[in-house]
Amino acid sequence: MLSEKTIAALVGTIIGSLLLLKPLCRTHI
Repeated sequence: MLSEKTIAALVGTIIGSLLLLKPLCRTHI
């Protein structure tokens, strides 16, 4: 099983990438 720290890191990375991609998608579309 994955440790809580690993899961937290993955979730943080995903959320961070989504926050960065949202404005980029808005400007391109």
